[in-house]
Amino acid sequence: MDWWTIFYWGWWISWAPFVGTFMARISRGRTIRNVFLYKWSMPFVYTILWFGTFGGAAIRMHRRAGFVSDMGFQLHQDADFYPHTSSDFRPAGARKCYSVPESLSHPDYLDVPGGC
Repeated sequence: MDWWTIFYWGWWISWAPFVGTFMARISRGRTIRNVFLYKWSMPFVYTILWFGTFGGAAIRMHRRAGFVSDMGFQLHQDADFYPHTSSDFRPAGARKCYSVPESLSHPDYLDVPGGC
């Protein structure tokens, strides 16, 4: 068990009286059935739906992570096959547009005799 688990437990134990007092104050005049339904059951159902949706998506992403990393490795190996990755495919002026730091240090842009 890590330190954050104890901290988390302590946090909830320390705030439990305040949460209980708050719930008691806003529940005044309501029946026990209403309090149970709207303060315990509905959040539970919402939590189940939320974690069921996003937890399932996260599990699917985690399972696909091995496939994606293999795919990235394969694309990196085949980078010379794709024309947009080679520098001779781009027009001459496009290199200056895409490489801003390099173009700013170019002697034509700085107007400094002798270059940088």
